[in-house]
Order: sequence, then C-alpha cells, then structure tokens
Amino acid sequence: MRVFFTYIYGRGETYTFGGRANTGWPLTFSNAAARSMARKIVSDGDLVFGVISSSPGHGAVVSENQKGRLVSVWQVTRQSALLTDYDIELSDYDLQWPYALQPIRTWEISDPPKFKALEGYDADTHTLRSVSSVEFVNEALAQSLLTVFREQATEVALAKFKYNAMQQRNETLRQKHPVRIEGYTVPPTDRDALNFIYVATLGKGSKTLKIGHSTDPEDRVSSFNKYRLSSEPQWQLEVSQPFGSVQNAVRAEAALGEVFEAHRTEANNNEVYLGLSATDVLAKLATMK
Repeated sequence: MRVFFTYIYGRGETYTFGGRANTGWPLTFSNAAARSMARKIVSDGDLVFGVISSSPGHGAVVSENQKGRLVSVWQVTRQSALLTDYDIELSDYDLQWPYALQPIRTWEISDPPKFKALEGYDADTHTLRSVSSVEFVNEALAQSLLTVFREQATEVALAKFKYNAMQQRNETLRQKHPVRIEGYTVPPTDRDALNFIYVATLGKGSKTLKIGHSTDPEDRVSSFNKYRLSSEPQWQLEVSQPFGSVQNAVRAEAALGEVFEAHRTEANNNEVYLGLSATDVLAKLATMK
C-alpha cells in the first residue's frame, strides 16, 4: 500500500466532517487525461488523501475555515467509472468532475488539520499534478498523514453503484485489499528524474499508436505487451524524446492530445490514436522545445 494526495473542493458551511451518516463519493477528476494520469501511478489498495484547495476554480466558493485542510481519505483502485454510475443525486456543479476512480473504502477526518502544518510538507509538495490528479508524498509527510488517519479517520459508507456487476466487482476488491496502515510504502520516485515523451506503435511503423510520458519508456512500452499473445501485433517504441521534469512532460503530453484530438479512438481516450504516424508526433515535438 502506498500514499498519495490530491486537492479537492470544499463542502457547505454546515457540513460536519467525520459524520457516520455521510456518504463517501468516488475520487473524481475534471477530465479523462487527469484520471489516466492517476491510473498510471496508483495500484489497487493505495491510499489517496484529500486536501481542500485554498485557491479553487470552477466557480467554487470555499469557506476560510476549510481551505487547505486535510479532510478525507480514499483507498483506491485502478478501476475507472463515471460519477453518473453511482446512485447519488448530482447537480450541474458536481458534473464538472465526471470521471472517477472507484474507491473500495473512504474515510473523513473529524478534526481536519492544516495540510501545510504537517511534518514533511515542503516546497516540493504542491505540484501541478496534485491540483488536477494525484501526487506522491515524501516519507516524512506519509508518516504524518498516516498518524492523522489512525487518530481521526472515520469510515463512511460508500455511495452504491447503479449496476450490480460494478457493485459486486467493488466488493470483491474490498475483500482482496484489507487496510494495513503499518505496511505502507512511499512510492520510489525522483522529482528531478529525466522524463521522456514516448510514442509506441502497435506493430512496427503502424499508424495505431500510444503517446505518453515516462522516466523509462522502454520498460513502459514493454509492460503494454505483458498480456498480448505472441501472434498478436506487439507495441514498439518508436519515439523517446527527453522532456525534463514530470511537470514539463505532463504538459507536453496534454498539448499533443489537443493537437491530435481528431485521431483519438473515442471522445474520452487520451492515449491511443488511429491514422497517425510517429513521425507526425515527432515533428510536433520538435516545435514544443
């Protein structure tokens, strides 16, 4: 089990955190790319801590006594869902974050502390990725978060799915991944590591391709072939372009997605493209430096 955090939006002035009657919502994102980014780094059973943003957008109004507070925890899975898959009443405001990862448990913090006041918080903690997706934490901050979890977290019932198959799958995952707080690890990551934009084609030189970022593109592309039969086309690494920090790589990947949006296989797909060559992507990358 590993530890991450993300920024979220606040609740109403009269909301009581840690109330057992509260309903736990899934971990939601404003777009498919942000959810995909989270899926790439979390594993089933990891913990994601929610911190109320001090500078909200989307027209959100957050009370001063909630800003920057650590208020919630999800035990997440890599299973994707939509907010509309859940049997909950939704407003137009809620639907600004329609993409979800399925949690198997969720908790609220009864007396939310200031995130910045926790031991281990430093100048590298707040990142662009933590605003839109989920972010790693250092070991000292992970210890602080888990201490708050042990002392103040109250589990709240998860919102139910509308569909029995999704609900049953979630129950199975819940049984498979118990909560073992003492067994956490800090994800091995180096914020200063060199990141690459990669392009992989399904078969050598084909026009079905993936665009992504990684510190180890060869290993990343190799993982795509793990469950493919030897008789099937294999993913081939065609482009591996160094792009500096992870923030730079994330921005570059998002920009490429916008440029080549017409080649996506479906409206919300941010990785696989059809009818696009690796040389076209490489040419665009050359103008982005």
